[in-house]
Amino acid sequence: MKKSTKRRSAIFATTAALVATLFVAPSAASAPTPQQAATSSGVLQQLCQRAFDRAVTDYNTAFANRDLAALMEFYRDDAVKVDPDGKIQYGKTEISALFGQLFELNFTESFPHLYKKADCRTAVLLTNSKLVFPEWEYEERFFTTLTYTFDGLKWRVLSSTSTNLVTSGG
Repeated sequence: MKKSTKRRSAIFATTAALVATLFVAPSAASAPTPQQAATSSGVLQQLCQRAFDRAVTDYNTAFANRDLAALMEFYRDDAVKVDPDGKIQYGKTEISALFGQLFELNFTESFPHLYKKADCRTAVLLTNSKLVFPEWEYEERFFTTLTYTFDGLKWRVLSSTSTNLVTSGG
């Protein structure tokens, strides 16, 4: 057999073994035990939760810094936002316009979390939101529910719905 033919045969055999390893069902002996599967899925869940926690922190930082471009990176193109007064913004463009107007005002904010849950595809965050506008002596309090989806790269807001609580002043 020629040297090049032997080399091609060796490459073919190696490739075939690799394909068999990757695509052929594993034997019962190599299948994970239920405990191993639960442990690996638990680790994956923890990683997803940490990634979501980081996304929420980064979202709040972008909001606090009034960084509209950074904040809008957290919204899907098809996101929907429902304001406490019932007005609805459809899509990233309308939501961006709303936040752009808000960021021109003088206010402080707080968003304590009441509930937060994430798996590796979707997540929900419920906040007890408060905006204070000192020059108007006005405070607005509302619950906000943010529903996120994970697009494979980043957690993004699919919907944001707010409901008024108690307001003062104005």
